[in-house]
Amino acid sequence: IKALLQERPEGDVCEGIGVVVPGMVEHATMRVLHAPTLGWRNVDLREPLAAATGLPVQIENSGRACVLAQTWALRGNAAAAQGDLVYVSVSDGVGVGVMVNGQLLRGRHNIAGEFGHVPLSLDGPRCSCGANGCWEAYISNRATLGRYFGRPAGSGPQDARHRHFTIEDLIARARGGDAKAVAAIEATARYLGLGLASVVNALDPAC
Repeated sequence: IKALLQERPEGDVCEGIGVVVPGMVEHATMRVLHAPTLGWRNVDLREPLAAATGLPVQIENSGRACVLAQTWALRGNAAAAQGDLVYVSVSDGVGVGVMVNGQLLRGRHNIAGEFGHVPLSLDGPRCSCGANGCWEAYISNRATLGRYFGRPAGSGPQDARHRHFTIEDLIARARGGDAKAVAAIEATARYLGLGLASVVNALDPAC
């Protein structure tokens, strides 16, 4: 950021820094309370970044940042314009952002909309959050790779030859006719659908 400001003195003023985190963020202090996929608990990003840059810093949960970005991107979309939409992102974890009547849904403790940690089964696989059977434990990229390699959700491949194997590699194998890869992705799709049905039934979003 400092380098950019030095390189472009004629450019726009940098008004502040926004950081999105895949985890629970305390809205008042912007402290990262728990980011399971990063292994973070009670991490203060805001003060060190503000001190280092001299700029205002805002920390936000990634799911909420994504639903806000989608609202801006879909301004011409009639359904999104109503301000009732849900954004779901699937990567190493699962992020969900909810907007109702044009307002981000936060809840009293800023954890509303954490559908990724709603259990599909109490006897299901272990989730990164420590609970069993969360939606995330069935549909995250790590869960899908674990399913393909026959390992517990989140563990991924243990063979050294496969440590850099990604979800894109798995998709390529599925497109190439690898039946095991197809089965792993289809299982993830089934669980993704189950969770999305719960989101729709609970929130009835326009988009």
